Amino acid sequence: MMGIGSMAQPLAQKLQKAFQQFEADSQLRYAISSLYVVDAKTGKVLFDKNSRVGLAPASTQKIITSVTAFELLGSDFRYKTQFWFRNFPADSDGVLLYIKPSGDPSFGSWRWNTTKEAAVYQRLTNAIKAAGIKKINSFFVETEPWKKESLPGGWTWQDIGNYYGAGSQGLNWRENQYDYLLQSGKKIGDNVKVAASRPPILYHQFNDIECLVSSAPKGTGDNAYIFLPIGNTPQLITGTIPVDESGFSISGALVNPAAQFIGALNDSLGKGASIMSDISFNSDTDRKFDQSVYRLFHTEI
Repeated sequence: MMGIGSMAQPLAQKLQKAFQQFEADSQLRYAISSLYVVDAKTGKVLFDKNSRVGLAPASTQKIITSVTAFELLGSDFRYKTQFWFRNFPADSDGVLLYIKPSGDPSFGSWRWNTTKEAAVYQRLTNAIKAAGIKKINSFFVETEPWKKESLPGGWTWQDIGNYYGAGSQGLNWRENQYDYLLQSGKKIGDNVKVAASRPPILYHQFNDIECLVSSAPKGTGDNAYIFLPIGNTPQLITGTIPVDESGFSISGALVNPAAQFIGALNDSLGKGASIMSDISFNSDTDRKFDQSVYRLFHTEI
């Protein structure tokens, strides 16, 4: 027991010293921070500072989410986005493509080779051709099992237009993220222009863009914020980026990732092979999913 105590004591002292140095950082001068460390084997508390103070967890909440997913779903769980089709109308050579999403957060993500958008579109395009589909008349995305509100209450307007404030939906695409490439001026205070978006924003995600970003000194980094539009107002971008930037990237949150996915899918199929004439999201009760009239042609995307 004395041996264990002699080891735990220096560790607790090291934690205390490290946390004191952390709190001494000038950026934390007016902040509250907390740290709670427990020995995984014995359950003994090694360090506790402000563990009972309510704080905004921010990205550390992902740890709890990940652990919960592993516990409930298992390490071998894989999301599956299903694609069904049927002739639409019955005497037409075109089809209605019915998409049953699974809430997959990695669908179209650039972080893994198998989930990248090009890989997803290639597998889906191959499956469509193998099924003999030559024209798609209409797309329909099943959203019934998913909540209507994709953003939790209490999130601030300054956050939800940016990539880190993207909502979670039944069909998520590219982590519901896109990038604006900004071009700043040569002098401090010069106006900043939106040069392009990556990928191109499709299907009228936003009515218009109003960029109020200005040029700031070099080394100031990304201090630009994207605000979601309200009603018919333009999408607003404010803040600053460094001077003399030709393609400075800031990331925003897609309003309608399902429409973005379908629009890009339509483009990937090639002109004349697909017609994006109609996109709906199960508000049309006449298109309630009836498995007996559909054929499943791919289940592992």
